Amino acid sequence: MQAHAIAKYIRVSPKKLRRICNVIRNKDLVGAINVVTHMQQSNARYILKILNSVKANALVKDPNITSADLWITELKVDMGPSFMRWRPRARGRAYPILKRTSHISVTVSNEV
Repeated sequence: MQAHAIAKYIRVSPKKLRRICNVIRNKDLVGAINVVTHMQQSNARYILKILNSVKANALVKDPNITSADLWITELKVDMGPSFMRWRPRARGRAYPILKRTSHISVTVSNEV
């Protein structure tokens, strides 16, 4: 049994979210939630939110399963569209500022 959850257009750079995801990849779901809860990075709240969402999706899909049986089989952070802003520079030129977004995709399964 597999369950999925996707969070799109998160206003955090994918590079910052991947540092958090690399810590919890291929772990059990309960342990991953505990690790993310105690992380000091402020962006860990987005990962925690999607982990709780995929846990709820799995429990709705199969009511007989417990959250202790679930393992993270796939966790990926993709780049979303970037917001373009412009910063004024010398001699009337403009310098682009990229405000990056992320898409997070999580899959859990009861099989390791």
